[in-house]
Amino acid sequence: MHGAPAQGPNKTGVSASRLMLAMAEVEADRNNWDEAVDLAAEASKAVRAAKLLHSNAAELAKSVELAACARGVEAYLAAGGADALAHDLGLHASDVAEAFDEKNATSPVHRLQAEHLAVGLKLSTLHANGALLDGDTVSALMGVCESVAGLKDGKFGRGQRSIVMPATLQRAGTMSFALGEHELAEDLLDAAARAGAAALDDPATVLDTLLPPAQAAELVASALAGKAHIAMERADWDAAEELLSQALKLAEGISGAKHPRIAPLLTLLATVFARTARVTVAEGIFRTAAKVAGLEPFAPGPQPPLPRCVHPAAAAALAWRHAQLLSALPKRETETDAWAQTGQALFGAVPNGFGDEIEEAFGGLEGLRAGGGGLGAGYVVDVTLRRALVCRAASASA
Repeated sequence: MHGAPAQGPNKTGVSASRLMLAMAEVEADRNNWDEAVDLAAEASKAVRAAKLLHSNAAELAKSVELAACARGVEAYLAAGGADALAHDLGLHASDVAEAFDEKNATSPVHRLQAEHLAVGLKLSTLHANGALLDGDTVSALMGVCESVAGLKDGKFGRGQRSIVMPATLQRAGTMSFALGEHELAEDLLDAAARAGAAALDDPATVLDTLLPPAQAAELVASALAGKAHIAMERADWDAAEELLSQALKLAEGISGAKHPRIAPLLTLLATVFARTARVTVAEGIFRTAAKVAGLEPFAPGPQPPLPRCVHPAAAAALAWRHAQLLSALPKRETETDAWAQTGQALFGAVPNGFGDEIEEAFGGLEGLRAGGGGLGAGYVVDVTLRRALVCRAASASA
């Protein structure tokens, strides 16, 4: 990987590190994951090399180092194929969070925020590395999610204004949904959406080192999408459509309506329209989602490079859902086969895929038809990671 080094003579210290972090965020917004990882690593290296004499500066440095770990983990997870590296970096993030000096820290809340962020990263990396297939790990994860739920109403002084806690709530809620615990997921995601929206409205929080403004908006969009998944599980299509409209508005407000981060949200919205017999609109939304994701049906022959704009799991969900819709339409067999084969190829490229067959995750090609047998185990969207997190329990409907 080849990231751009910081410019200028001073390449160590908190200021240089924060500059590199800002550059990493720009590269991530451009879907340049390798560059984002390299810049995050440079940011971490720069802040560790700094000589800090005061406790305030040391605490800020730890925050910046933890933020660098977070950016690196998220870029690895979004890129696909680097989930093991994301897991290792997530473990390092936990070490950094634990290094906050509880006695000498200028703010106990800051240590708590660091721990929350590290927990959220851990949840994402464990899912990515197939942890949901192991019963003991699932039990441990549920304990973490329930612990986070117990903290959601806590009073942390200025920490209530932080956007770090909403991020952890969102990831715990997403994980709970993937584990089939929909009631807990709804509680966590609702808290994440409310707390995240409140934080975005407060100018003092959107400059938080640990979670920049764009990711704050992404986490709220992810929380709303998670709530939409739950509404779809209940066949409450009106609620799902409204929640997804809100999520799209937030996501589009970051970098426009053509940015790939909206593709997983459009896939969900198209599914809602398909399930409510608005087939023409649904097909148009699927096509738009494919366009912004840079995804076309794979031609026969050697498989082309995987899309870099969204994770292969999200691209697989998009291709397969599109094929499911087309399979219900007359004289669309050729397109159906093309998108179905594309979905299968993409699903096969997902590291630690859940099951050997795409039907296990997303249902058969007849899944969007009335009485078609359902949509498989389902998945839940994470906008920051451009990823579809496949569910463990075969009960989700979206």
